[in-house]
Amino acid sequence: MEKNRKEKKKASAAPEIKTAEPAAGGGKSSPYMSRGIYGNYTAGMKKTNQKRKERGLQALPIRPFEEWHQ
Repeated sequence: MEKNRKEKKKASAAPEIKTAEPAAGGGKSSPYMSRGIYGNYTAGMKKTNQKRKERGLQALPIRPFEEWHQ
C-alpha cells in the first residue's frame, strides 16, 4: 500500500514546460512572447490610445511584432 502511494506521487509530477522556438534572428525566445500575447498588447494599446485621444492627449505608437518581440 505504501508503495502504491509513492508511485502515484511520481506519476502526478508536473509535466515538462516546453518553450517557444527561437526567433528567426537566432536569439533566445521566451515562452511568454508569442503572437497571442502580442495580440493582447495591441488590443490594450488601442484602448489606451482611444482613452488618451478622448482626454486630448497624443496617441502612443504601437510597436510592430518584430520590435516588440526583442
